[in-house]
Amino acid sequence: MIKYLTDKGYEVDFSGSHWKMKLPQYRHFTRLDTLDERLTPDFIRSCLGGASRYGNYKARISYSPHMPEQYKNAWKPHQKTTGILALYYHWCYQLGIFPKGTDYKPASPLMKEELRKLDEITAQVRYMSKHNISTLSDLHADREKNQTEMNKLIDYRQHLRNKVRRALPAEKETLRAEKQGVTERITELRKHLKYTDGIEKRSAHIDECLDQIHNTIENQSLNRQRPQEGGNISMNEPFSGTEKEEFSEETAIRQMIDGITDSLASMTKEERLAWFRRSQYPHPINFQKEIDGTVYTVNTHFNAAASESIQEKTERILLKL
Repeated sequence: MIKYLTDKGYEVDFSGSHWKMKLPQYRHFTRLDTLDERLTPDFIRSCLGGASRYGNYKARISYSPHMPEQYKNAWKPHQKTTGILALYYHWCYQLGIFPKGTDYKPASPLMKEELRKLDEITAQVRYMSKHNISTLSDLHADREKNQTEMNKLIDYRQHLRNKVRRALPAEKETLRAEKQGVTERITELRKHLKYTDGIEKRSAHIDECLDQIHNTIENQSLNRQRPQEGGNISMNEPFSGTEKEEFSEETAIRQMIDGITDSLASMTKEERLAWFRRSQYPHPINFQKEIDGTVYTVNTHFNAAASESIQEKTERILLKL
């Protein structure tokens, strides 16, 4: 019994006429006979040596003597899968590979994460609506009120725990029920504090995103107005050197893509195929190369047993345009 309780994380003291035990986070031991007046050392010893031994034996299965041996060994008790095989099964279920022969398709891990975020945002919005929180000052006031109430309840719960240790067995049930109600209220307040912290962080992130969008719109409007004012675009303000290069590169890429799109739209199917053959990658994409005595083989394909290559697929798509 001492080994079992020690493995469970308890600290025990079975010396003397009153056996005691406690969890590591508590300072004082609790006598077992205060939890139940029957839990005396003599009563516990009699129970450990009596009926409890019937639960310590593994179940045995008996078969008829006329049953063949191959049938006796056919059934094996279920054993829980562990290790790398259990991890493999877990991800097969997550990716929808298992179970077979069903239309059920579980959500992907990324979708589950997005759904969790959506539930979190929904709970925060409902909390704001329920408590009429519309400004940051309202949020801070609500959080301070919840924190003050929770601190008072934590102190009161500790007071109830001390009373339970010293109370008579008849009073313990009432005190424990009251302590359970206080614990539930503390749990609810902690959830509210978590909501307020999440709302504040999300609000700050939304403000940063809105500022970035506002600055981007202003820069785009200035870029559109400058050519219409009759002069060349001045790259001195408000862009820095790095922003000038990024703006010039982005503009060139957009112009090139627009030019290619307009050119393809004006071509016939045969001209588009000819343009594709001229513009495709000039080197083979399947090759072998030796580096430091090691030969590396590169095979680029989506499916080695596919009925058409990437080039044939591209030409088929271009013919449909």
